[in-house]
Amino acid sequence: MAWSYSVNPEGNNRDAVRLLIGDTDTNDQQLQDEEVDYFLSLFGVAGDSRVVPAAIRSCEALSAKYARQVDTTNQGLSVGASKRSEHYRKLADDLRDLETTVAEVFLGGSKFSEAETMDDDADLIPPVFRRGIDDRNNVNERWRWWEP
Repeated sequence: MAWSYSVNPEGNNRDAVRLLIGDTDTNDQQLQDEEVDYFLSLFGVAGDSRVVPAAIRSCEALSAKYARQVDTTNQGLSVGASKRSEHYRKLADDLRDLETTVAEVFLGGSKFSEAETMDDDADLIPPVFRRGIDDRNNVNERWRWWEP
């Protein structure tokens, strides 16, 4: 198994995940390359949108890893695995918050000219609903859902 960090989070998704979870120290390696690549593969084969979800899964795996270990004290030296587990669990929660705040709001058609341009663009995905979708042809017709 290998571990690498090339200090290139912009050009390498594995480095981006390592940067988000703090696994950048060669002397304190947390996850192997294959493990990070596995988490990246869970969210598609390409694109930057899979980095944060992969980092969340990485933190959850590290939290589980340290949750299995016990806190020990030996002649004044203590190892707090529960603190590390808690840290990675909190980091996963923080990354979830980051993932939900990254969304961008798009308000299309706020002007008549924009709405007409969007209506004419055949490449746009049509909206699920629009004004007039439930309009009846005959206003005087009485419609009841329980009648055939």
